[in-house]
Amino acid sequence: MAFLCTDCCYIERLVEPEDLLARIVALFGLYTFHQSQPSTSTPSLHYVLHIDIPINVYRALIALPLSLTDQHLLPLQRYVTTQLYFLENYSCRMDRNLR
Repeated sequence: MAFLCTDCCYIERLVEPEDLLARIVALFGLYTFHQSQPSTSTPSLHYVLHIDIPINVYRALIALPLSLTDQHLLPLQRYVTTQLYFLENYSCRMDRNLR
């Protein structure tokens, strides 16, 4: 249950009304959270394999790299793109279905 609450905290900050830098930090936090989950431990711990997000948040995430046009945010564009690609294709599956 704690994993779902943590996901929700990050996902709340990924939506459009938030400041761009806050959205980038939320994405980096979500990425780090999912990459640092213990997959092998004794006793075994709960491991989250996918992230359930609403379709509007998913669309906002996909559009995030293209919205980084300010001079001070432009260097982060490739990192945001890489982390989105990795989250979607390798580390966990972002479930784009509506809840």
